Amino acid sequence: MKKTTCAILFAFSLSVFPVAAQSVPPANLVQNGDFSETEDAGDINRWRSGYCFLHDASIPADSPMRQDVKKAVKWEIRDGMAVIVKSPELLQYCNGSGKIAKNVSGGYSKFIPLVQTNGGTYSLSLQYSRIASGPAAGNGYVLVSMYEKPENKSLFNILPKGKLLVFPLAVTGEKWNTFQKEITIPAGINYLNLVVRIDGVGELKFKDVSMTEKK
Repeated sequence: MKKTTCAILFAFSLSVFPVAAQSVPPANLVQNGDFSETEDAGDINRWRSGYCFLHDASIPADSPMRQDVKKAVKWEIRDGMAVIVKSPELLQYCNGSGKIAKNVSGGYSKFIPLVQTNGGTYSLSLQYSRIASGPAAGNGYVLVSMYEKPENKSLFNILPKGKLLVFPLAVTGEKWNTFQKEITIPAGINYLNLVVRIDGVGELKFKDVSMTEKK
């Protein structure tokens, strides 16, 4: 009798004071955002090293300098983070010009597939540390471009749509800092391209990359 009464009272308390539903954290759309996995070289959504461009229209497109500057850039994924090192040798490949060296970018890029194409607001975040070295030090950036990819086309064969989103990364030294931005994605977009880069001489480390849809 006592057990039956207790069971009835318990059921009644649940109906009057329902247990709060546990909130489920939003899914991270960035595959391998913590750099814990060994990625397949054929995976289009992998972290892609080798991002390096000389952003200076005064340097001819066929100048050997545009390829030589890549020799001063090192990409590495280790200890749960991505590292880009731009050595002082960059100045040598830029004929001693700090102005040109500041316009040489180096970074990682990554395609991020979206699970729906209705548009919306997303939160993008990562942890980073950035060291700027000497007069040839440039800026640091997070860049996001948007794609409306047809099913039968490669992302490498279509142009991004809309405005390129550009966010600066401050100089932090060895200290880790948090980057977090809310971005609005219009309807029809099904892929994003994320670039984390440093210009000029210096070093950039980043980890814990996350992008979640805001409900």
